[in-house]
Amino acid sequence: NYNSNNVSAFAINAAGELTAVGGPIAVGIGPQSVVVDVTGQFVYVANFLSNNLSVFTVNPTTGGLTSAFSPISTAASPFSIAVDPKGKYLFLTNLGVNTLSVFTVNDSTGGLTLVGSPVSTGNNPGSVVVDPSGKFVYTANFLSNDISIFSINRNTGILTLVDTMAAGTGPNAIAVTTGVLH
Repeated sequence: NYNSNNVSAFAINAAGELTAVGGPIAVGIGPQSVVVDVTGQFVYVANFLSNNLSVFTVNPTTGGLTSAFSPISTAASPFSIAVDPKGKYLFLTNLGVNTLSVFTVNDSTGGLTLVGSPVSTGNNPGSVVVDPSGKFVYTANFLSNDISIFSINRNTGILTLVDTMAAGTGPNAIAVTTGVLH
């Protein structure tokens, strides 16, 4: 909830209908993107205007959220978040400085540790996604009209720029399926 500076949680029933789980929970200023880790235990929120990430634990019975610890500082204007398929790394685009940050994820606490320095992307990385194999991460760069492709070192999380591909005008989102980039 960008204008309210909070995040809402919902339960999904068998018919796909949503039911609110508790009330909205406060986050930083300008929450822009949210992701749930692969285990369903942790929720991460990128707070665009306060330059930080909020981290929540998920109650396995109710689905309610509890703040795990103080927000984690990030580079300027965190925008889009993705977690690799094994839940080992979290990737975060930093719109204000045209970079991509990598964090290791502590699988018991949800805590994040920055891996090295953020790497350069194209101009205005508005979206980030990890391929299903966990070998590559992609950013859609809105103002440079391209896609940055990085390989992921599975042992360290360090990113290496593989290529930059031209895209249409103003790519704002990106998705991958098994073996296919969309």
